[in-house]
Amino acid sequence: MAPLVSQATNLGVVSMSNSMKDTSVDRLRYTLHNFVREETITAASAEIVNRHHQLPLSSVYGSGELSLSDAQRFKIRASSLLASYYPRYYGYYEKAIGIYTHVSDQYSALAPGLSPVALERRSMSWTDC
Repeated sequence: MAPLVSQATNLGVVSMSNSMKDTSVDRLRYTLHNFVREETITAASAEIVNRHHQLPLSSVYGSGELSLSDAQRFKIRASSLLASYYPRYYGYYEKAIGIYTHVSDQYSALAPGLSPVALERRSMSWTDC
C-alpha cells in the first residue's frame, strides 16, 4: 500500500520511506516497478468495484446499472498525442488533456481514463466501463 500512497499523494518514495519504519527506498521502487502497472491497477479497481457492488448497503443507492461521467481538464506542458487545444479554458496557445471519471449510482468510481480533449468536444456518447 505504501508505494501507491507515495504516488497518489505526490510524496514520492524517498519521503514515504523516511516516514515509515523498516521500509527502504529500494523496496518501494522495486514494488512500483514490478507490480504497479496500468493492468494491475485496472484489475484491482475492478475487484474493488465488484466487491462494493455486492455489499447490501450499496443497493440502497441504486442497482449499479447507471453511471455518470465527467472530465477534468488539465494543462499539459509535454507533447502528447492525447493533448489538444482547449481555448475556452486555456486560450489558443495552451494544450490540455482530459481525464474522464465514471461514477455508478452506487457511488463507486469506475475506470478513470485519459481522453483527447478535442474528442470530448465533438461527441457526447455512451462509454462502456
